Amino acid sequence: MLYAICFTKVFIFAVCGFGITAAYGNAGWLVRSLFQFSDICTIPVLCWFDLRHLTGRKPEWKRDIGISLGLVILVICLDTWYISPFLALLTGN
Repeated sequence: MLYAICFTKVFIFAVCGFGITAAYGNAGWLVRSLFQFSDICTIPVLCWFDLRHLTGRKPEWKRDIGISLGLVILVICLDTWYISPFLALLTGN
């Protein structure tokens, strides 16, 4: 099940990134980076968490969930306070 979740997440991320880049032309790389900031930062956390639990050994669940949750909360705060307002200024909304 974890393989399917990771594959679907990365596939949708790539398709959306291509669509944003195609829609914004030369500025697509910047807009894509800002729109997908949360995914860019959290996909490595998801992959790290999944790889830790697919190896067959018994890692510490509480510690891994705590680290992942802390990183995701940090990304959410950065996206809410810095990235989204800057993106709103760029797009004129």
